[in-house]
Amino acid sequence: MALFDNIGKRLASTTQNVVRNTKDITDIARLSSLISDDEKQAESLRQQIGKLYFETAEYDPETLIGKLCLALAAATDRIEKHQNEILVIKGVKKCPYCGTEISQSAAFCGYCGERLDFAAPTSDPSAQTRRYCSYCRADITNDTIFCSSCGKKI
Repeated sequence: MALFDNIGKRLASTTQNVVRNTKDITDIARLSSLISDDEKQAESLRQQIGKLYFETAEYDPETLIGKLCLALAAATDRIEKHQNEILVIKGVKKCPYCGTEISQSAAFCGYCGERLDFAAPTSDPSAQTRRYCSYCRADITNDTIFCSSCGKKI
């Protein structure tokens, strides 16, 4: 009978350990999920702070943050240029009201219905693509090798 009592006690102890371990694992998973959610929110807030700073602050190109802002602006300009190149390849344009891609010859947007009053594209290629010095953000022409504002090589 003592053998069965020992087996019963071991089973009860093992069951309690399994229940405790399962509860611990569940609590850890829940807390890890909360940590992950808070980390995502913190990263989103950091991005919002950075974007707000970039859009509103007057930054000095001599500081590290100024250099980063200039690099971000240059990357943003390159992204926009590449996106426009894709539109040209596709033979479409973006609706200025809703952003939908539409035919180059469309007079109205097929998505939002707005009338499209696009100005005829200029034939001067330098007027179509604005360039900026990656260091001081001054306007430069396509044939510029050195920035006329800061003297840096383009």
